[in-house]
Amino acid sequence: MSFITCPKCGHQCPEGSHFCNKCGSQLSTEIQCPACHSMIPADSIFCPVCRNMMKRGATQAVANDQAIQSHKNTINFSAQEEPTAPQTVHVQQPSQMQQPQPIQPAPAGTSTDGGGSNWKKYLIIAGILAFFALFIWVRCFRNSKPDRTPEATNTETAATTNNSTDIFNRALEEYALKGDGDKIAYALRIMNDQGQPSDKILGVTYLSEEANSFYRIYTLTKNGSRWEIAQNVQEYKNGRKLIFDPAEMRSDEVPSQKNINGKEYFCFAFLNMPQSMSGNGIVTIGLVDIETGKIASKVNYEGEIVIASDGQRQIIGRHTNATNGILDSRIKEYAQGIGYLHIPTKEELDAEKEAAEKEAAEKELEGPANADRRWLHDNAGAMEALESGQEVHTAVTSYDKSTPLFKAEDFQSKINSPGYVVFLGKNGVVYAFNKSTDANFVVYAGSSKATQIGFENSEKGLLNIRTANGGRLQYDLVNHTIKKRGGDASSDNSKPAEAKREE
Repeated sequence: MSFITCPKCGHQCPEGSHFCNKCGSQLSTEIQCPACHSMIPADSIFCPVCRNMMKRGATQAVANDQAIQSHKNTINFSAQEEPTAPQTVHVQQPSQMQQPQPIQPAPAGTSTDGGGSNWKKYLIIAGILAFFALFIWVRCFRNSKPDRTPEATNTETAATTNNSTDIFNRALEEYALKGDGDKIAYALRIMNDQGQPSDKILGVTYLSEEANSFYRIYTLTKNGSRWEIAQNVQEYKNGRKLIFDPAEMRSDEVPSQKNINGKEYFCFAFLNMPQSMSGNGIVTIGLVDIETGKIASKVNYEGEIVIASDGQRQIIGRHTNATNGILDSRIKEYAQGIGYLHIPTKEELDAEKEAAEKEAAEKELEGPANADRRWLHDNAGAMEALESGQEVHTAVTSYDKSTPLFKAEDFQSKINSPGYVVFLGKNGVVYAFNKSTDANFVVYAGSSKATQIGFENSEKGLLNIRTANGGRLQYDLVNHTIKKRGGDASSDNSKPAEAKREE
């Protein structure tokens, strides 16, 4: 005898069976159309022969299966309750069973599946109510707070404002622009007029090596779902160390987007340092025109690298290439926010200028050629006190005899004493040579020129000087003091200095 396998429980049933004799499942994959009696597929909704609607017939077949299974379960249940009194049960064949009545649509509000679908309805209703409750809460409660910042409605906002660097990195890899070993400095998503992320990112890469340092600026533009990238700027700084880290620069405004006179700019900055980190450093601040991708303005602040009071390095920077344009003026404002850069205040600049002028003046007074000017500079206060009748001490700078203060043709007379040789120059300056020290020095270079010299006491080194304005002075060559005197400059019973000139 041939058998067929039940598709539900796997039992072997005799061939020709329509239902499984173990689980009661339908074995045939075909059913008979009640209208034309043609055998058609069991899952047909309409008869392909007569176009009769088969839904009712399919429902009846299911009902027959359920009736047989229910009857079978009743038999099994009875057998379990009375195992000691087995009874012979006659099971009607399907043809003898009462045919189920056609299923009619259930009235509204009733359930035809014994309540099985009620929980689904309740779940749907509960979901709808929860949605409306959430909608009302958002509209009436959250939006009623005046100090609340509106949430971004752009679904890209949360992802793109925080992953600009990731997008930039993927674009560099996709376009094979990372072959030089440069690293990403930063990337900034540009915001539109509504404060929402636009389809443009500006990014910077750099490489800092002893022999090869450079930085590059790129513009990324979104085209559909693809980011296109273009290199706008490339600048080499060979032999220098480039630092783009905002934390190391101690700046919260790098990078940033700036609106200047209605135009949008990308503001970037970096440190351009010597490899040894000693000497002069440079802070570079630039503005990139977002529309064109080109640098619109760039200012360098250069200065000595020092250690500040807090132990951190600083550059005492002064701008070296700034103009008075609006962009450079804004850059100067942004420079104030870079902690690594110290821009001197007006007071500091004034003090520095004064020190520089003093240093320059000191340099101008150096050397024997400037001996008379130095004497007048160093003794300006002493000359004022001398005019008031005081005896004053003069400041003296000695010069080695190998560097004479004047040439032979530049003096008009000279006089000798045991310890000194005194010269009267044609320029009205009195010089002296100390024989014991072999050094030259200026005796007098007052505002009124000397016209005559002579010794009051040559042994003591007391020298009399007559000036062009009729003044009479006495100079102590040993103690370097000077005072006014009342006698004639050619006293000491000596001849006038002019008569004692020695060729």
